Amino acid sequence: MPTFYADIPPIEQIKQITDERYYVTVPEDWQIALTDVYRSTKAIEEGRYKDVNAIAAASITALLNVVGREDIPFVFGGDGATVLFPPQFAEEAQRALLATKQLSSSQFNLDL
Repeated sequence: MPTFYADIPPIEQIKQITDERYYVTVPEDWQIALTDVYRSTKAIEEGRYKDVNAIAAASITALLNVVGREDIPFVFGGDGATVLFPPQFAEEAQRALLATKQLSSSQFNLDL
């Protein structure tokens, strides 16, 4: 089943980034997940940028694993992420993110 995201026409030229035809409203029932590695600046200053990036990427991966073959938008921010997903995945997504938080704490000694 295609999602609203899969139906957005791709941008083929950089100048199209300002073209409003490529912007669409997210459906009201979709969920947004925002993750952030707490005190990431300090961890990066300590040379732990790979750990910070790994945890941020893991939060995206956790949600992609939940939604399976659904096409969902996400943004990787280096020390966190923003992910949109359909409402039917909300409970499982919450569990996946809590597991990622636990992994971050136990394996990397970083708070997500």
